[in-house]
Amino acid sequence: MLTVSEIRRHCYFQSSVSRGKELYFSNKYRNLWIDQESSVESISVTAEVKSSGASWYSTQLTVSADGSEIEDYSCDCPAYLQTECMCKHCVAIALAFQAEQKSHTLSVVSAPVSPKRYQKESDYSLKKMIQQFHSAEHADDTLTVNDIRLEPSFSNGYNGNLTVEFQIGKTRMYVVKDIMCLLAALEQRANVSYGKNLEFVHAPEAFTPEALYWLNTMKDIAAVEHQIQDFAIKTIYSTANSSYRTLSLGAYGIERCLSFYQDKDIPVPGINKMVVSGNPSLTMRITGMNGGASLTIEEDSIRLFPVFKRPFLMVEDTIYSCNDDFAQKVLPLLQNMGITAERSYYNIMHPLFMAPVDYRSFCRYVLPEVEPYVKILTENFDIQSYQPIPAQFQCYLTMPETAEADTQEQLFIEAQCSVSYGEQKFELFDDSEQHESLRDTAAERKIKRLFRQYFPDHPTKLICKGEEHVLPLLQDGIPKLQEMAELMIDQKILNIRVSDFPKVTFGVSLSNGLLSFQIRSDLQNPEEIYEILQSYRKKKKYHRLKTGELIALDGEALRLLQEVSDGLQLSKAQLAQGTAEIPGYRAAYLDAMLGQRTSGIQVERNAAFRRMIADMDNYQNSEYDVPAAVHAALRGYQTDGFRWLCTLAQYGLGGILSDDMGLGKTLQIIAYFVHAGGRSLVVCPASLLYNWEAELQKFAPGLSVVLITGTAGQRKEILENLSSADVAVTSYDLLKRDIPLYESLGFDCMVVDEAQYIKNAGTQAAKAVKAIRSRVRFALTGTPIENTLGDLWSIFDFIMPGYLFGYQKFREEMEKPISMDGNEMVTARLKAMVTPFLLRRKKENVLKDLPPRLEQPMFAPMTSGQEKLYRALESNLALKLSGISDTDFKREHIQILAELTKMRQVCCSPSLCYEGYDGGSGKVDLCMELLQTAVESGHRVLVFSQFTSMLEQLIDSFHGEYLYLSGKNTKEQRKAMVERFQQGEVPVFFISLKAGGTGLNLTAADTVIHVDPWWNAAAQNQATDRAHRIGQDKVVTVFNLVTRDTVEERILKLQERKAQLAEEILSGEGAADTSLTRETLLGILGALSSDSKSMQ
Repeated sequence: MLTVSEIRRHCYFQSSVSRGKELYFSNKYRNLWIDQESSVESISVTAEVKSSGASWYSTQLTVSADGSEIEDYSCDCPAYLQTECMCKHCVAIALAFQAEQKSHTLSVVSAPVSPKRYQKESDYSLKKMIQQFHSAEHADDTLTVNDIRLEPSFSNGYNGNLTVEFQIGKTRMYVVKDIMCLLAALEQRANVSYGKNLEFVHAPEAFTPEALYWLNTMKDIAAVEHQIQDFAIKTIYSTANSSYRTLSLGAYGIERCLSFYQDKDIPVPGINKMVVSGNPSLTMRITGMNGGASLTIEEDSIRLFPVFKRPFLMVEDTIYSCNDDFAQKVLPLLQNMGITAERSYYNIMHPLFMAPVDYRSFCRYVLPEVEPYVKILTENFDIQSYQPIPAQFQCYLTMPETAEADTQEQLFIEAQCSVSYGEQKFELFDDSEQHESLRDTAAERKIKRLFRQYFPDHPTKLICKGEEHVLPLLQDGIPKLQEMAELMIDQKILNIRVSDFPKVTFGVSLSNGLLSFQIRSDLQNPEEIYEILQSYRKKKKYHRLKTGELIALDGEALRLLQEVSDGLQLSKAQLAQGTAEIPGYRAAYLDAMLGQRTSGIQVERNAAFRRMIADMDNYQNSEYDVPAAVHAALRGYQTDGFRWLCTLAQYGLGGILSDDMGLGKTLQIIAYFVHAGGRSLVVCPASLLYNWEAELQKFAPGLSVVLITGTAGQRKEILENLSSADVAVTSYDLLKRDIPLYESLGFDCMVVDEAQYIKNAGTQAAKAVKAIRSRVRFALTGTPIENTLGDLWSIFDFIMPGYLFGYQKFREEMEKPISMDGNEMVTARLKAMVTPFLLRRKKENVLKDLPPRLEQPMFAPMTSGQEKLYRALESNLALKLSGISDTDFKREHIQILAELTKMRQVCCSPSLCYEGYDGGSGKVDLCMELLQTAVESGHRVLVFSQFTSMLEQLIDSFHGEYLYLSGKNTKEQRKAMVERFQQGEVPVFFISLKAGGTGLNLTAADTVIHVDPWWNAAAQNQATDRAHRIGQDKVVTVFNLVTRDTVEERILKLQERKAQLAEEILSGEGAADTSLTRETLLGILGALSSDSKSMQ
């Protein structure tokens, strides 16, 4: 038998078990199939399980032949794909399989058996189908509406349980002989006869509302208490000995049934009154006797029903639905007297005996809890004499003479505390004095905890020693102790005074690229600033000066002094002297810190410093003009970005350009390259290498561009002859391999694109880019923080090393307080520090009206395995075309177009047409990068493809929530998916171009990806217009993914001149047009071959 513990063992998240139970008990699975015949070594279980949305997931389970162990499982839901452990859908079908085991409809084997099968009756699924079709045939003749009643009759069962039987009918009632058969008939809409005057189709609309309530209740009871899900199984394979004329309710069923009869009469033998919501009024008598006292409940007839969630207690002839507080406080008392749900119909109560030693404890702890619900009577028992005496605490705080003899010694305070109960007095911390029956141990524990908070680590004496403990005691502890105890304090303690941190003046001036920084304070001995900061770093509450004066280590002035000191790495000597010279790139940090309005701090700045900060704050109004050599009309915000880059570079500073996807980060950087001159290096993902080349050639044709690609020898030769290049472009992967070749090279500007590639400072990619020498550095990324603040630190460590300190310091002082504690002050401080060096604009903020959609081709290089397959197909097709006549071409054009389609599929991913291929796909990689960046930046994405198999492969590679629309979906499903996407439930929508290229309104999307662009421009535009249409309030960015050096790129170049040709080759309708000639195809293939050779 399969157990819950076996199921739980395979779950990564324990919540998967509880959620799987919810799916199972809610019947959210279908097409359950259990195959015991195809293998003698295991059992296969398959089903479709409903997701939390509208989707159904295909789920499979493999169980050992004896049915006790789970051997394998799978599901196509995102949770399984991420963890590869059992998800909630797997748990649901495992429970369904377990239920079938319990119902004895499954046989298990302990040794191999013959696969030959012998049966006496038809398969269950076939019998069920026969029943359903037979019932449907007679449905119209026997359909009745809302007039079939069900009358329950309850009986007392074993162990305090209740059972139920039913009668069914309109006026004359018939006994229901099997409740499971009744539920199965309802499930199948079967026509059933109960007698001469009652035959009808068991559809829900046939029953009265009350009858439907009982039917639904019985379904739930069968599932929860009896683990029965499929009632038809019970019907088909039931025997005379296993009928369900009477159904045991169990705790869950009793609660459901009794809840129905709240404020109504209930037809249970021996119960003549209704169920009421509330607690019963009980009376307990305490009777004194020789040697002790007895506790009894006055009420005679009390019955406790089995408890599911709410307890039901019957007193006399009334059933009470008790609240949780009553259950927690009174039920234990009743149960100790013999009132339990398991023992019998009515329990016989027995008194509880209480010894005199427990009188006071009972009156202190038990009576206050039960008295709100139970009336207390006494007989020969003076309850008042045992009422608890309140505890009275007396505490003494003293300072021994040795503590003030030397002002440099640590202060310490001693304490003594006692507690009195009337005339009896005890030392609070003397554990040898017990008397627990008299003492209020809860109150004593509370004041003990308070003392240990301020007097730690001294078990025999209460001693508060050291500055870290004395000041909290004086400021916080004494007021708290005074609330709980009578407190007497030594005058020497009251004479202790604490002063605030003295006023500090900062001075900062800029000269020749260096900052001169001064610190002046009102301290008599400025050298003590270092010791004060050391105490502050150790999180001490105060510091004792050499004069004996106590300085409170709190307030913003000290925090700012410590932050500036740590940020500038000021030494002990510099703090003592009050002067330091630091690099100019710290100007923005200093201005951000010193710009905080803080009491106790004054700041003085010179003119050069103020001018630098003003330039950085007002970069939009700078005099930098976009060079005429840039072949593009920059938008206003792009001109601002260009000027921001120029301003930072003027002062030798770096920055992160973090504009939204599609706003032209590349164009702004290219404009800066043209303006700045010199030699620049761009590092980007391999999939974007050719994009950069194309963009540079398009917008700055006057710049010489070199791609550092090829073999190791070719790259070495390129780097050795780099002097003539204006811009060099390489990938992260190649840079890691070539680092030794860059040691002698330096650059005027270095740019990393998709800078999230260096978010982990420990990776080789991050180490490689940080090893390159460059005067200024810029990073491009739409997601500077993907997972943690450490991502931001790593990027800043590239653009301006040390600006955000070392990582350990950053983590302790910024990342942890922000991420773990939500510290708003630290958050504001970090934002002030990074803002001057991070420029981020959103589409909706810079493009007020709906602009023309922003279209951008994205070039994907092929992997080596992909290119080998593609080139072979290309050569074979070219050879075939060159060897046949025009007549043969017309006869074989369908096969030729099939080969063209195969080439297009290889451009997408060779696995679409080559089973077992595992060499990767450049286009899949590029699409995943675009999707990840878009989703992490908060965009909503439509992904179109003509090939559903390509969409399915992308879905397999994508780890996130998505919708998928293909030609298999019904109109209702299409409508539901569109509504979910429009309401923002799911960020990515994969759409088959033929199924969803028209007729959908998807204005919630702001990004469109055409995986294999529809070469009929009108058809492609129609698909894009699902998002870019009236009602769209965001800029729509359209990415057309094109595999480099293939038929896709060639057709893209010829599209304007030969639009009809493109449609004929690559559109589903145009492909059958005989106007596609052999010479045309040969021309395209020939052009591709020559292009490829020239590239090499």
